Amino acid sequence: MNKLFDVMPQNKLRKSNKKHVGILGCGNYSYSVLSHYLKKNYGKVIRGAMDIEINRSASIFKDFGLDYYTDNPREIIDDSQIDLIYIASNHYTHAEYAIEALDKGKSVHIEKPHVVNQSQLDRLILSMKKSKGKVRVGFNRPASRFGKLILEYLNQEEGSTMINWFVAGHEINPDHWYFHDKEGGRILGNLCHWTDFCYRMISEEDRYPIRIIPSRSEKADCDISVTYVFGDGSIATITFSAKGHTFEG
Repeated sequence: MNKLFDVMPQNKLRKSNKKHVGILGCGNYSYSVLSHYLKKNYGKVIRGAMDIEINRSASIFKDFGLDYYTDNPREIIDDSQIDLIYIASNHYTHAEYAIEALDKGKSVHIEKPHVVNQSQLDRLILSMKKSKGKVRVGFNRPASRFGKLILEYLNQEEGSTMINWFVAGHEINPDHWYFHDKEGGRILGNLCHWTDFCYRMISEEDRYPIRIIPSRSEKADCDISVTYVFGDGSIATITFSAKGHTFEG
């Protein structure tokens, strides 16, 4: 991960009676993971929540003791009492909300993907350089217990590495918002997690240059294979398919 993004705003998260956190996007992940995690570890620090489907933000408001809920992202971004925003909305909005929040001097945690195109990446980096706010991207695989164990064993070895991941993606309907052109599709929506994990399995001094060799079925949008060849000769291949139910193989 670029060091620019690898900054967790821990100084902004604290056990406190002050509600200083906002949430943009109140789907299942925000409810069952983000809100639960924040309340369990830091108390009632969430001040406001926003979702374009206002019933979703109302649920987090009711169950986690927030001060308010809304369907207007400006209310969260412009709130002077909020200094840290968790962004878990539709993918194409992640960078746009983050840029606005950073321009207001706030810190942000951006769930994956942090961008869906080059323009968003360029503008996000520019805002990060100008803002006093900190940024964290929600690539959580390397920080999991399983991820830490893998990295611990790999770090004991010398020489180039061979990595082979098979990812069983969840099956979604063809009209799901993931497939909207502006959202970035399954590669930016799902495969980015495993791309990041492979990237971080290779030591920083050995990563570059990286050669990327993609292949994809023309008849099945969710059958994807990507090979990465790193600077030290390490090879990582990720095979992703949403054929069948995740737990049935």
